[in-house]
Amino acid sequence: LGKDQVALQGLAENLFKVFEAWLSDQFAELGYAGRAHELAMRLMAQGQGISVMAHTHHDAAFLRREKARLSHWLDQLADGQDDCA
Repeated sequence: LGKDQVALQGLAENLFKVFEAWLSDQFAELGYAGRAHELAMRLMAQGQGISVMAHTHHDAAFLRREKARLSHWLDQLADGQDDCA
């Protein structure tokens, strides 16, 4: 993400901010307006961590398992199961 290139840092930061804002809007629409930003950041952090670990360990099965876990978490939130947040 341009660790040594200032111009790329700004572009990467902008991409993350746009995605973060979109996710926050989605969580707010699900009824989590008070915690929308926190939930967006949590989802982004988990997704990035999963991606890094799956890539590092060349483990597609891990990626599939974690994708299923995140999907389940999001389904619970969509169903109003606030205790999972």
